[in-house]
Amino acid sequence: INNNQHHPLVDFSSNDYLGLARSTSQITKVQDAYDSHITKTHTQNTSAILGATGSRLLSGNSTLSLTLESNLAHIHNRPCALLCNS
Repeated sequence: INNNQHHPLVDFSSNDYLGLARSTSQITKVQDAYDSHITKTHTQNTSAILGATGSRLLSGNSTLSLTLESNLAHIHNRPCALLCNS
């Protein structure tokens, strides 16, 4: 973020204060990982659904979410992790 004096500012008040949502390299990495996951888990006759379309209680777990939870638990040296979407 830039102010009128062209001094860079850091935005600590939003959910994107690190700027990762606008990072082209991060966006590319996420898209590549998602495309790789879709290729592995869906056939040509099955279309990928973007988003859960409901809570886990209603629509079940996705393998991508379960893998992310497992990886997060491993990174933080915990027995498990829980992904809470908003």
